[in-house]
Amino acid sequence: MHKSKLKILDLDFSLMPQFQFMTVSTASPNSRRGLAKFITPPPPSAPLRNHLLFYFSACSLVSLVVAEVIGLGFIGGSIESLTNTAGSLLDSQAEDALANSLVSNAAQLVDDAINALSFAATVASNSAGDTFRLDYSSGPVASYYGADQYLANASVLPSSDVRYPAVLVSLSHSAWIVADNIATTAPTLTTDQIATEAATAHVDIFLRPLYALNTAIHSFELGFENGFFRTYPGLGNILSQGAYDATARPWYILGKNNQATSMSVSISAPFLNAFGYGWIISTVKPIYSTADGLFIGVVGITSELKEFSKILSSRKMSSQVDVYTADSFGYTIASTTVNFSNIATSVPYSFLNASTPSLSTDFWQNTIVPSLSASINTQSSSFQSAEYQDPHTGEWFLILWKTLASYANDQATVTQTPSWVAIASTPLAQLTISVDASTQNLRSTLPLSAGISVAVFFAVPFLILILGWVFINQISKPLANLSSISSKISNNIGGSDLFEGVGSLSRAPAGGVDETDALQASFYSMVQTIREGSVVKKKNVEGFGANLFQEGEAIPGWDLGMENREVIDLLPDSPPEYLEIHNGSSTS
Repeated sequence: MHKSKLKILDLDFSLMPQFQFMTVSTASPNSRRGLAKFITPPPPSAPLRNHLLFYFSACSLVSLVVAEVIGLGFIGGSIESLTNTAGSLLDSQAEDALANSLVSNAAQLVDDAINALSFAATVASNSAGDTFRLDYSSGPVASYYGADQYLANASVLPSSDVRYPAVLVSLSHSAWIVADNIATTAPTLTTDQIATEAATAHVDIFLRPLYALNTAIHSFELGFENGFFRTYPGLGNILSQGAYDATARPWYILGKNNQATSMSVSISAPFLNAFGYGWIISTVKPIYSTADGLFIGVVGITSELKEFSKILSSRKMSSQVDVYTADSFGYTIASTTVNFSNIATSVPYSFLNASTPSLSTDFWQNTIVPSLSASINTQSSSFQSAEYQDPHTGEWFLILWKTLASYANDQATVTQTPSWVAIASTPLAQLTISVDASTQNLRSTLPLSAGISVAVFFAVPFLILILGWVFINQISKPLANLSSISSKISNNIGGSDLFEGVGSLSRAPAGGVDETDALQASFYSMVQTIREGSVVKKKNVEGFGANLFQEGEAIPGWDLGMENREVIDLLPDSPPEYLEIHNGSSTS
């Protein structure tokens, strides 16, 4: 007997389904077919749970893959950006540290030394000018001619002396000579020279402490317009190099030409000392007589370049540091590498004598000189830097430079044109060791971060799939129960009891899933209504079994206003036609 089956919900759920999207046969010879089966959505006839699990898992995996790609890209980009930023910061910090420890300190040390010499020159000039005052009442002071037999309290200094090794010197007084005189005996002086000789003898009391306190002072030289010349300490070999006219010497001419103010102090370019003491510079200041305020001469302080170099070496700087004149000549006045004791050359040492690295004329003229300004002097924190390749060795260096705040003459003071520049150099290879180590440490975190990210990537889908399976099973339970009951009722149509095997209608609602709870409640309400209406006396129809839905029969107590009416409307108005009936069982 054939049966017509009415299924309100045709949902086929099993307790442990074989998921279509997870079924990959490893025994299949065609791995591509297995992969296609894995990624192919389940067919429409598959249980709803399979569909839910497939699309939930697919969306989760796609989301995680996208998130992982974005995360790895973000991690890689962040680490690369952080590495570049850290490298730039380390480079900048290294440059700043080198600038502070090398070039800034070097510039400041030489600046301080020049300022100290300028102060000493000012004291010597003012004291020499004061000796010409008419009210100067200290009394006569002995004066000594510059020959060995005239010196008082003279002694030969030890060979270890830094200024006059193995030379007969008197530290108690100065010695004098006059221009164009080579006699070893004291000459006859003019009236003007006699006055100068008597007055300036008093200056020794000021020169002695200045000389003792500043090792950069090699000697004091006082030259006057009348040809009189005095030097401290007292030397007996002043005339060993021949006649000496102070007024024709570079240091005297420099002082005489720079008288913009009464406080003008000038510093010469390097030159060879006339008395055989090597390369020197001279700090000079005009002498004005305080009796009438007129210019009468120049005081000069000679300083050996090797003494300035000792100032730099005292800081134990690991890199080459030099101080040059800030002009196209670039004469060296201090260096940690140049040996100024070699006086064979007649040309002053310059940037061309730099050794580590060798500075080219092109680099000096086109990079160093154009950048020199007062804005990068020792009074500011600014400096200039450039990478430079030694033309001889091919090694790369970081060059840093800073100008001094002192000025060499009146013109430089007025125009604020730098007079000296301190230059430091260090191999880039040394500089990049710490930078490379730091950036390498940063880059080494990328594999670790990526590994952790990948591990999390594989762990999260597994957890999501488990939670999804549990969650979807909870969602499916009321639907599965509903489908089972609807199938039973549909199968009972045409039988003696429409509700045979349906069981109890009492069931606790599944919490947390509002839609399925509502569907379940509606269905059970429908069943309850139909069950209450089944109390109507059943009508026996010839050739048919008892059937509640026979045409023309009404269901007592049916409330047409209930929401379940639409479900009842789907029921047929008359029972289906059966081809054969056998005692309650049918075949079609």
